[in-house]
Amino acid sequence: MCSGTPGKVLQVMLPEALVETHDGAITVQALAQDAVCAGDFVLIYSGMIVRIISEQDAQEIQQSQDEMRLLQQEYLNTLQIAGDMAEQE
Repeated sequence: MCSGTPGKVLQVMLPEALVETHDGAITVQALAQDAVCAGDFVLIYSGMIVRIISEQDAQEIQQSQDEMRLLQQEYLNTLQIAGDMAEQE
């Protein structure tokens, strides 16, 4: 399942917008949501704003993504430990 990236619009200069995301500021296409304004929270997918969302939704999406990254890293660490133990046998 793919999910979008939440962010906060810093500046709009149609057809693009500058959006602050968890990973830094990026320039994205804004034409699909041409009513977007600076200060809006948005969902970005494939380099384009696909939806204007609430700040709460943005925070919840980011929290879920952070939790998934943490779980993935824990899983990869478990695989690495198991691999190291197998090599030692």
